[in-house]
Amino acid sequence: MENAQPQSVPIVRLGDREGTIWHAASKGDLAKLKELLRCDAALVNAGDELQMTPLMWAVWEGRPGTVRSLLQQPG
Repeated sequence: MENAQPQSVPIVRLGDREGTIWHAASKGDLAKLKELLRCDAALVNAGDELQMTPLMWAVWEGRPGTVRSLLQQPG
């Protein structure tokens, strides 16, 4: 059995969040979220400085529409 290495995901500092996928997820900005995911689908699993993904931010901020949208993304 081969040892699978986890895929590396980008990490961004909290102070640099404006305009990021984490900011869009936390604010429920579906248009921005979809735009960012069109450019880079791997962002759906990307962690910020706290290792929180966009889905975690959407849940934390109580954005059910954003949660549904993120759960429908491949990856």
